Amino acid sequence: MALDSYALCICGSGKKLKFCCQDVLPELSRASTLRENQPEVALELLRTLQKRFPDKESVVRELMGVLLDLRRHNDAVAVGADFLKAHPDHPMMLLLISELRLVREGFEATRRLLHRAFQISSRQYPEKVAGLAYRVAMEMLQRGSILAGREHLALSLRLSRGETQQTVLSRLMSVEGGSQSAGDVQDDVESAADCRF
Repeated sequence: MALDSYALCICGSGKKLKFCCQDVLPELSRASTLRENQPEVALELLRTLQKRFPDKESVVRELMGVLLDLRRHNDAVAVGADFLKAHPDHPMMLLLISELRLVREGFEATRRLLHRAFQISSRQYPEKVAGLAYRVAMEMLQRGSILAGREHLALSLRLSRGETQQTVLSRLMSVEGGSQSAGDVQDDVESAADCRF
């Protein structure tokens, strides 16, 4: 089924498909199909596509996804970091690399990148920033850094919506009231780890 050329692009740039990723869409679609059963073939296709279109975030994101499927986390982070060198203010890539590094390296190693992602990405992707802030808050609370955890929960609360906002509010109230237990924090850390973009 052909996509409407005047629909918003799948990469999230806010541009029309016709003026953004239409030239890579057939290969991306093919790589996405190959990804499940033939990830190595999809990887080669995406690497070739990346060489032809190094500035297409949609290609880099799909390539990172295949690398993560193959459990090649360091390679995925390296691909994203290379893209960020060329496009340092790209909001979605900042969020993706921040999340990957936070999970693998922890808050201290990722602090500057996280705060940059919060600043640049919060207008365009507030709910994704809220999820990342919640994840940071859970790490802070698990370490016993109650004030830092509370501040990240407050950020998550401001940016989240609906049911997610209620969950964050409930967690923030338990922190404010001092009624959290180590088990509650561990459960929240595990549920935050299940969050995905």
